[in-house]
Amino acid sequence: MTTKHSPALPAYFEADIIDGLGDFAATELHRFKGIRHLEQTSSESIRFNYRNKRNWEQLATARLINAIYFVQPFAVPRPKALLGHANWERVLHHIKRAQENMPTQMFHSFFLSAAGQQSPVFQRFEQQLQAAISLPKAADRGELLIRVRRGAQGYWEVMVRLTARPLLTRRWRAVDMRGALNGPLAALMADLSQPTADDCVLNVMCGSASLLVERGLVQDCARLVGCDLNLAALQAAQENLGAARLASELYLADAQDLPFGAQQFDTILADFPWGQLVGTHGNNEELHPNALAEMGRVIRPHGRCVVITHEVQIFERLLKQQPVWRKERVLRLKRGNIQPRIYVLRYEPVSV
Repeated sequence: MTTKHSPALPAYFEADIIDGLGDFAATELHRFKGIRHLEQTSSESIRFNYRNKRNWEQLATARLINAIYFVQPFAVPRPKALLGHANWERVLHHIKRAQENMPTQMFHSFFLSAAGQQSPVFQRFEQQLQAAISLPKAADRGELLIRVRRGAQGYWEVMVRLTARPLLTRRWRAVDMRGALNGPLAALMADLSQPTADDCVLNVMCGSASLLVERGLVQDCARLVGCDLNLAALQAAQENLGAARLASELYLADAQDLPFGAQQFDTILADFPWGQLVGTHGNNEELHPNALAEMGRVIRPHGRCVVITHEVQIFERLLKQQPVWRKERVLRLKRGNIQPRIYVLRYEPVSV
């Protein structure tokens, strides 16, 4: 019996993004030579074409994107049709093309992700794939991630992640800590601080140094300082800074009682406990006002503060109580069921 194959459809690229970062991610992608027909297709994805045949690797340098996939649509009504000879050859060609154009990526195993992947069809897909690409199947988090999904117009699509790890998982992250801020959010906050080489930067509640590293990588600065009450977090921060080849001053210190004199910093970065994985809502009622007041003490007049918090009601109330902080920008984000915000503030002390 001959299995019909689908007509050839053009492949494209898709960037997985954080809900709320679409405009920033699109602006970043536009900077890459060869990007064409860029379109945000949902709050969490951007579709684009890419004409640079020789340098796919530059896409792996994107800072504000979770992951990038090379996507091949198939005009078939069911995934079983992907196993037909002609379609299967196209599936393998698509995977091989992605691997060949990302030569620095080391793929030691693969992982298939699909709705209903325990079905006989996807079990066979997985078995044929393992035999064809000569890579072992990973229990989870395989370097070569292949997704099969139903796409637009009912077509089925085979997606190959371009990198062995998601882009949000930074190379410098030698130590991962519970509740750590992910790479794209930390990078965006660093950008929003409008960094210059003369900045003296303080990251309160620095944790494992996501903000410190991203700020240090985007632009040199005069001084890079982090503090945290958790000694284990500071040790993790030191390792991550070392992996990023960055020097920073680290202090075991409370954000509510900072060991610095007045007006020492041009920029302050802060990831306040969200009351989910780290901290509690009750503690945040006390922490937020005390820390914000201390930040106002050590920042220089007209300095910029970039804060991410999930305690939006607490923070909005504080800004009314401490009018020296002027809102320049507020970004609404969404991650699953939680909706944090990023605040860009300027410190404008009252004239005497």
